[in-house]
Amino acid sequence: ITLFALKARASYLCSIENFDKLTHTKLKAVEANQAKSHFLATISHEIRNPIQAILAIHELLLHDTALKKENKKLIQSANHASKSLLEILNQVLDISKIEAGKCQPSYAPTCLKDLINCVVTGFSGLAQTHYSQLQVCLDPSLAPSLMIDRQRFRQILQNLISNAIKFTPHGSIRVSCFVLSDTYAEQLLEIHIADTGCGMTQEEVSRVLRPYEQGKSNQATQFSGSGLGLTITNDLLTSLCSQLVLVSQENLGTTASFKLVCHRSSALVAPISERFNSKLQPPIFPLNSTIRYVLVVDDYSVCREVLVKQLQQIGCIASSACDGLEALEEIKRVDFDLVITDELMPNIRGSELASLIHEIKPDLPIIILTGNTHIEENLPSKSTDVALRLVKPIQLILLKNAIEALPKSSSQSSWSMNSLIEFTGENSQSQIEVLTAIVTYQEEVLQELKTMQIQHFSDQYEQITHKILGGAKLINAKNLMRECYAVNIAPPHQFSIAISNLMRALQNNNQDINAYLQKIPQSLV
Repeated sequence: ITLFALKARASYLCSIENFDKLTHTKLKAVEANQAKSHFLATISHEIRNPIQAILAIHELLLHDTALKKENKKLIQSANHASKSLLEILNQVLDISKIEAGKCQPSYAPTCLKDLINCVVTGFSGLAQTHYSQLQVCLDPSLAPSLMIDRQRFRQILQNLISNAIKFTPHGSIRVSCFVLSDTYAEQLLEIHIADTGCGMTQEEVSRVLRPYEQGKSNQATQFSGSGLGLTITNDLLTSLCSQLVLVSQENLGTTASFKLVCHRSSALVAPISERFNSKLQPPIFPLNSTIRYVLVVDDYSVCREVLVKQLQQIGCIASSACDGLEALEEIKRVDFDLVITDELMPNIRGSELASLIHEIKPDLPIIILTGNTHIEENLPSKSTDVALRLVKPIQLILLKNAIEALPKSSSQSSWSMNSLIEFTGENSQSQIEVLTAIVTYQEEVLQELKTMQIQHFSDQYEQITHKILGGAKLINAKNLMRECYAVNIAPPHQFSIAISNLMRALQNNNQDINAYLQKIPQSLV
């Protein structure tokens, strides 16, 4: 063997060894990334559960008209602090998603003028608390409709404005949008967020773009935050083929700017009607849906109890179960209209529970609440067993809208002929007489309920529901029976809602019975 051959063999063996090391290192990196993803998913769930409970309790209290003004201010402060905690959690998760390449742009026709004004308006209250002025300057040649990733642009703008306000006490913040180039196909835009705050040195400017870093060493204690806002902003801009530019001078202020190429759109854009940081809680109206009986499944007791209270506030009759096994027993016992379950639970996960439920009741809609932000929020689940997946924490108004948006169950009669036959036999004349008597009485009850002035449960209402139940049981009118029971147990502040639901059920039941009676040959009537 020649010396050349020996060297070639040694080089080959060395290459194999290096390849093995690289493969091993890559596997280790993949395992570490998987471990990080698992950790983030777990920590997200564990933190979102208490945040969900805290924000929901705040929401319930802020809707309480009897709450004293000074107490309401305390609740609003606590609510703001909780939302800040949620924002920090979301920033940590955003970083992980960006690093994993899971953030893909989603462009849609957008009125940028409307979007910028909405975001800025949302920060007006925060600016006032810092005694700062918030101004907007928009180029008049800005196109009415541009293709923009609304969610990312909004997040970028929110991060930059929030940062500017945080470091600008007793100053001014100016948000500007300039059109640098304008063609029939696209516009080149430059957005500036300029403040008159404390400013930074050049060294500090380079440092703030690194994760978990803040400009000055004392800022970590002086100003709350995760040190992720600008990092996320720059990463989001990179995904949009742009870059964040920071120009700052200590004690004079900072200007953050970026450029975007936006394609024109001929589509008409609906106005953006979003509310940001509203101090006044919007009124919550009763649920506009046939869904009434809801089962809440969650192993976290506080979340479970608060969600039951929230559902009661929109007129639902809510029960709860602490895990999947208890939920299955409840579903066998009670005829629910909807199940809302947590995803991560001991013994049986929410998605597994959905499959087991549909083996018993295939048409029962199921909503899963999860702390995993990697799913597409508020979209129908890919699983046929789940109607919807929602990310915690969720506001009551959003939950209400989600329930109302659930697909309506296939139309079916509100009563059962088979149940009536068990009472009358095959005697058609007896069936007609019973149905006619039920309709007549229910029409009388409807008129009586419309004129009654009593706004709380009384013996008079108990007598009415007792008589309704007598006829409803004969024809197995399930929804009507449930609304009668709901009136009997409704708390004072929900009593009028329960009566309205009962009247609606009576009307539907009468319509179905009358539709059946009209089909009967006149010779039998």
